[in-house]
Amino acid sequence: MTNTVLIVGGRRFVGRRLLFYLLANGCRVDVLNRGLTWPANDLPPGARHRAADRADSAGNRRPELRRGLRYLGYRANEVRTVLGALDAGQYVYISTCVVYAALAAVAPEPAVPEVGLLDEDDPTVDPLDDDSGDLVAGYPGHKRGCELALLAQSRIPVVVLRPCGIYGKGDYWYRHDYFFDRVIRPRPVLIPDGHYARKVNLTSVDGLLEVCMLAASQPSTEHLVLNVADADAVTYAELAGLCARVAGAPVTILSYPVELGRRLAAGAAERARFPFGPEPGFSLSGARALRTLDWADPVLAERTAALFADFARRHRNGLAGEPDFSLDDALLAALGVAGGNG
Repeated sequence: MTNTVLIVGGRRFVGRRLLFYLLANGCRVDVLNRGLTWPANDLPPGARHRAADRADSAGNRRPELRRGLRYLGYRANEVRTVLGALDAGQYVYISTCVVYAALAAVAPEPAVPEVGLLDEDDPTVDPLDDDSGDLVAGYPGHKRGCELALLAQSRIPVVVLRPCGIYGKGDYWYRHDYFFDRVIRPRPVLIPDGHYARKVNLTSVDGLLEVCMLAASQPSTEHLVLNVADADAVTYAELAGLCARVAGAPVTILSYPVELGRRLAAGAAERARFPFGPEPGFSLSGARALRTLDWADPVLAERTAALFADFARRHRNGLAGEPDFSLDDALLAALGVAGGNG
């Protein structure tokens, strides 16, 4: 594949991993951002910086973008700004599974029923189509607004990708590391009872990169929406057990009343809290991506083993960050359970 690919952003986790992945696969890569947090001279060889502000609808910092670009990309107006500056062969947009109405945040109570198997035709949230409102609180609506802004036009073929919780090397959300930090010490892994048996799909960043490449390299004249998820949906307790298994260590997994957690977690630091949100348990169908792109969805156990190897290397070199067990200790004391060695 020798097409030029334009990445908007490209500095953190998925964008950065995608940049290096595309370069390794022979692509010419342009990185479009303001150049404020990632200097142009820090880009790897083979990548070019294109300075622009995607929120600048007046085009004062709009770059000259050539025909033939394939574009991988927050708010709908920003998407339209970039879209209007492009004459591209294809637009691949990384959206999110939380655009599904069934995944609206709920209180993490044990009795909340599981939803799924969700596919691309299931109902979605109402779109947010302007620049107002809090981006974090309105995240699902903003992402859906971006999807519709792309799907409503017919000039450039669009592939919308809907991944789940993305994990992998370079993840800054402290998800798997939360479990690894406790397993290696060893300490009990504490899971609120509202999450304990919730089933969840996750998306390996490596699998997402593969889908991005496949979607961008297969010519299409029609829009396409695809879920992107690992083959296995697991409960949070099963995920903790898997992290222990790939680490080769025994683990004690305990649940605690969600109300106790809410009370003790007031003021707790981010790395002390259980690292998953209030979505209900769910599973996602990836059948369309498998059928359309001839893509083999990743196996969670294999990707988790590779992720632990990376964690172990960072831990040995003092690069894994300091864990925070203060909330764990408070919960264990309230439950009358002895803590770990960490």
